[in-house]
Amino acid sequence: MLSLSSNCCRVDAVKASANQLKMQLAQVKVDDAHKFKTQAASEQVQTLDMQIKSGDANKAELALSAAKSAVQVLQYDKPGATSDRTNRPATQFGTLSVYA
Repeated sequence: MLSLSSNCCRVDAVKASANQLKMQLAQVKVDDAHKFKTQAASEQVQTLDMQIKSGDANKAELALSAAKSAVQVLQYDKPGATSDRTNRPATQFGTLSVYA
């Protein structure tokens, strides 16, 4: 009987999550503004693959965490947004109308 906390089960769980991350990364549109972030996310996913192949569950889980955060940065970043705050418009308060 295999325990859910065994090394091979944990590596298999990380492998399944890594496949989902690869699909999410493949759906991200690459443009010049996000080229660096996309490349960094790809490198994190490649590092995750190497850790999975090594078979060490602890290292694979740490690499999974780093890869997830790198891919999430790409997914939740606005398509036309730049990384510096100087080009962003100021937040406007009080523009919401309560009348329907």
